[in-house]
Amino acid sequence: MSDNALTRACRSLADDELAARVRGGDEAAFSEIHHRFSVQMTVFARRILRDVTHDAEDVVQDAFIRAYIGLRASDGPIALRPWLYAIVRNRALDELRRHRVDLVLYDAQLPATPAFDPQEQLARHEGNLRPR
Repeated sequence: MSDNALTRACRSLADDELAARVRGGDEAAFSEIHHRFSVQMTVFARRILRDVTHDAEDVVQDAFIRAYIGLRASDGPIALRPWLYAIVRNRALDELRRHRVDLVLYDAQLPATPAFDPQEQLARHEGNLRPR
């Protein structure tokens, strides 16, 4: 069967069937999962990140890599869509935490002067990172 025929065959499959096929080594099934969910996952990641310094597409790409590895490593039952959302959410939160550490390290490097209070600056940055 050609690649196009495999892709068309996968489009009609339910999520759990796609997951089972990926576990069996079907690359076209994973391509269909990516095709089916990538836009939704990117929008979701953008909502969490809310900041142009974070790249939602990178977060989603990493999430799909982790999903592929996870699907190949386990054969337990899975609700594919909620599982993908959880992976994207966790990766986006990791990215926010990593960025927060960068801010704290940056603030720690600034000199403490009467005109500049590092604690006040940190509180201001944390206030900007909180979800609305």
